[in-house]
Amino acid sequence: MQRELFRALWSQVLTFFALAVLIVAGWWLATESGLVDTRTFPEVGRIIGAQTQLSDPAPATFLDHLAVTTVRVLAGLVAGCLLGFGLGVLFWRLPVVGRALEPYLLAFYAVPLVVFYPFLLVLLGINSWPIIAISTVMCSVPVALNTWIGFREQKEIHKMVGLALQMPPLLRFRRIELPGALPEIFTGARVGAVYSLVGTIGMEFMVSSEGLGYAVRYQYETFNVPSMYLFLAATLALSFVVVTALLAVSAVSLRHHG
Repeated sequence: MQRELFRALWSQVLTFFALAVLIVAGWWLATESGLVDTRTFPEVGRIIGAQTQLSDPAPATFLDHLAVTTVRVLAGLVAGCLLGFGLGVLFWRLPVVGRALEPYLLAFYAVPLVVFYPFLLVLLGINSWPIIAISTVMCSVPVALNTWIGFREQKEIHKMVGLALQMPPLLRFRRIELPGALPEIFTGARVGAVYSLVGTIGMEFMVSSEGLGYAVRYQYETFNVPSMYLFLAATLALSFVVVTALLAVSAVSLRHHG
């Protein structure tokens, strides 16, 4: 498992940079050769040198919007992983509760959580917390389900070893049950990271007044196409960094517990 994760990590990094080079090269060739309309697909140099200072009533720089989105994504990811892990352990310890709540958790995939935003605004105020709350809920569902599967599907021999050694429940959980469930837990966390990114950036695009999602929408509405593509590239880069960092943590942690 550890070797597979490290191979997947390097493959993901190399694939990202290879695709980035191919896209930039293809974009440059298409714009320089006149195959595309540069009003819609501006030259690479114009995108790199695009203005990042938004001229709205509360101007902010590129780094300001990047920092806001990064904090929201990481807060939603951490909170979602903790909430999902707790729910997964609860479902494992109380299977009746897990079987009763599983359909409702799965239903969250079909419900557009943006409908809860007005309620969260009233409850939490006009700030980043409603977006973080939605991101947390979106992240927690796959983490909870995978955590439950990880503990539930452990081999019987692991349970027998703990009983044979007469280990206390907490020590058995820490030394045997948790390490055995870690691969599934990290799988859920990686899926949760994607949902956290989608939830945060999607909410910023629709309802926020700051962040990368908002910046993309603002540049689009003001016809500042080069800046729009620059913020889109920053969004993709942030997504790659978050998902790759989580994959690296998974590989290191599983290697430590292997």
